[in-house]
Amino acid sequence: DLHDYDTQRVVGFASAQRALARSLALRVDAWGGGSYLGGDPYLVSAALRPSLFASLGERLGVLRLYADGSRLDYREHPDVPAFERSGWLYGGGVEQHVPVRIGEDLAWLQLGGSFLRQDTEARRDPLLGFAGDYDHDTWSGRLRSQLPLPGRLRAEAELGIDLERYAHRNLTGLLSEGDARHRKDTVLLGAITLDRALTQLVDLELGWRFEGRDSSVRLFSHDRHIVGLQLRAHTR
Repeated sequence: DLHDYDTQRVVGFASAQRALARSLALRVDAWGGGSYLGGDPYLVSAALRPSLFASLGERLGVLRLYADGSRLDYREHPDVPAFERSGWLYGGGVEQHVPVRIGEDLAWLQLGGSFLRQDTEARRDPLLGFAGDYDHDTWSGRLRSQLPLPGRLRAEAELGIDLERYAHRNLTGLLSEGDARHRKDTVLLGAITLDRALTQLVDLELGWRFEGRDSSVRLFSHDRHIVGLQLRAHTR
């Protein structure tokens, strides 16, 4: 029944920023919300992200250092403790935003890296001896750019890679392939969007996003393409 995959998500967020010095600023972002799957509560999540911005001048742009903390509470109750996914995510990263002048227009490049740890509430199964299937570390690298185009169009592109290394022997791998090795995933990401301002406060955006996951547990390997058209309203 495909209606079992109907998804709705409600999110609220707040952000505050304060200048600490002429070229230094602190921003704190917080958000939280809930997701529904097939009409039933599925996930409640909340996150907090403090960021420190440092201006390095017109040529070097802006350096951003940030920390990340999130809570995930899945409304599922697996019979096998190793499959518990609720828990905490925490880590941090660094980004460098570099402006690039093209004639009279201004483009930018962003290069970043981050580390994120996920600790679930899974308990080691006393019978099978397996701990959490989803406890893992993620090392990420990102390259983004934005380029102004004729006709009031803006193009944005992103390339990324995630290296996920799981902490425990994988029960899913044992059940699906007869191999309980530690799971290792490599995720390649790509995205292209075209954006055009319809009015001062409304933009039209056409986008394509790709995710290719190569996992040592074949059940988790997949390729995904998402194409979307959206209107975005903003206040300035």
